[in-house]
Amino acid sequence: RPRFGPLGTAGAAADVAESDLRAALDAVNRWSARDTSHAVPWHALAWLLTEALYGGRADNPADKQTLSASLHRLLSPAAVSPNFRLTPTPTATVPTLPAPAATGDAELAALSSYVATLAAQDTTSPALLGLPAAAAGRVQAQDWATVVRGLGRVIAGQTAAEEAAPLAERTASLQAVVAPVLATLAEVNHDQVHRLTSPLGRALARELRHLSTVLAAAQRDLADLAVAAAGTTRLTQHLRTLASSLATDTVPDTWRHSTHRSTAANGIRGHFALLGEAALSLQAGGRGGAPGGR
Repeated sequence: RPRFGPLGTAGAAADVAESDLRAALDAVNRWSARDTSHAVPWHALAWLLTEALYGGRADNPADKQTLSASLHRLLSPAAVSPNFRLTPTPTATVPTLPAPAATGDAELAALSSYVATLAAQDTTSPALLGLPAAAAGRVQAQDWATVVRGLGRVIAGQTAAEEAAPLAERTASLQAVVAPVLATLAEVNHDQVHRLTSPLGRALARELRHLSTVLAAAQRDLADLAVAAAGTTRLTQHLRTLASSLATDTVPDTWRHSTHRSTAANGIRGHFALLGEAALSLQAGGRGGAPGGR
């Protein structure tokens, strides 16, 4: 549910913590475990959780109304009836709750079986909550739009006006950071460098391989980032790590060059400036034969 939260709120996402859940469960347990001669005060419980607990986190009237409706539906006599649906949408694939059992042991066994059924569900699918298939793509697009805006400021030094540009343009500006270095490297005569047999020639060839690998990784990662930002691919752990590194202006490990260590002060742009200098050196060394080419 938290994953799809941004799609269901009109205002800012409510900052709900584990402590709120514990307080809510304590209130429900306390009032539902009273003397059995008294009915459970369902309406009062729903009001208490809406106004005193979760409602205090929602500052948007529409969000608070949605919260109230959800709590009043969940905290009702129907919740302890057979086949109660946690999600009201008919298309939701989440299983219905088991009916209360006659004994505590039987109820525990039924709930344990229910939990095992939940574990077998595809928890990444929006269908679990009855949401359309496009919901996952919309969430990814929103997440990566935020990431790319941050990367635009860190890497490309974008102004507020540039940040307001379409997402595709901002992503292209990130890829443009690598493009000049790749263009310089493309001018190097690879065959000629690899034919050099002197110690200097072998060093140039080794440098060329390393630099090509680093730049290819950077270009590939930025291309994957652009696709993820469009919401057309699933978020991988590698992309999460990449986004975390770039958002803090930290050079990812796969972009580092063994002979050109970037310091923290250099940042992303400084790192590629150093790689650009290395590409220029290779360009000069690979033109028309390098000294000691035989």
